[in-house]
Amino acid sequence: MTGRRRSWPLPADFPVALDAGTSLWADGLVATGGSPWRLVRLHETARPHLAALRRAGDGGLADSSPTGRALARRLLDYGLARPVPAPRPGP
Repeated sequence: MTGRRRSWPLPADFPVALDAGTSLWADGLVATGGSPWRLVRLHETARPHLAALRRAGDGGLADSSPTGRALARRLLDYGLARPVPAPRPGP
């Protein structure tokens, strides 16, 4: 056993938002933040998905593409993003 925990793929309709403590550098190719704090290098293909997450703000984004879901999973695992709960009915 390697000690690495296994991450499961996110469903296509699972919204996430960047955490308030996450900073993006180098045109979105480097992210810092999380708990514990870390620096993460991201692939060029992540750039448009990160830009969309930034534009979405606190409301988050449910990216249905495989790349967007993989990025969201990685950001969640590193504490750089947070899940956005579904709105609750009621007054």
